Amino acid sequence: MILQPKTLYGHRFLELYGNEWILIRKSDSWHSAKRLGPWGYVQQVDGLKTFFMHLADDPHFLIQQ
Repeated sequence: MILQPKTLYGHRFLELYGNEWILIRKSDSWHSAKRLGPWGYVQQVDGLKTFFMHLADDPHFLIQQ
């Protein structure tokens, strides 16, 4: 999937790690999340960086594809 930044944090993060990510796992909850999902565990296409993001309303990123 292609991520687009919504915030300065998102912009800087994508400058470091790129905007192409692979959805590894989708879940309705995440152990440290304060709200329900859908949550996605994503990984860089060309790297090892991973993170959880809210797939419907992430504060830092928009999903383009």
